[in-house]
Amino acid sequence: MQSERKSSGINIGSASIIMVFAVLCLTVFAVLSFITANSEYKLAVKSANSVKDYYAADTAASEVVASISTMADATNGSFTEMSKQLTKAGFETKNTTSGLVISFKEKVSDTQDLSVNVTFDGKNIIVNSWKLESSASWTPSDSAQLWGG
Repeated sequence: MQSERKSSGINIGSASIIMVFAVLCLTVFAVLSFITANSEYKLAVKSANSVKDYYAADTAASEVVASISTMADATNGSFTEMSKQLTKAGFETKNTTSGLVISFKEKVSDTQDLSVNVTFDGKNIIVNSWKLESSASWTPSDSAQLWGG
């Protein structure tokens, strides 16, 4: 009598297929993790540069306001003299009932400006607005294919 061989369980071939599949899955997940980490790094660098540029413009605008304050002290509160000097220096000025309104912009990036608006009331410099504005032009796209019904 010949002895019969009974095969039970998983063969070596199926274990190899499962192992290859597991290694392939781990490789795909590793590549996806690397791509995600690289994208996050680029975003972090871009964000850091944006913050650095904003604070550089903020510092420059603070220095301009300080120079306006020094100029105000030198003119002894004279609105007309102050307006002449500021206009000569390239600032926008406007006489209002609350005082002399002075506006200027500091460039943050190619697409953003820091817009500053201050009022000189004869004694003090009062900050009215200090905001980030877009300097890029926006043109809407008319190429959208919409369903007509």
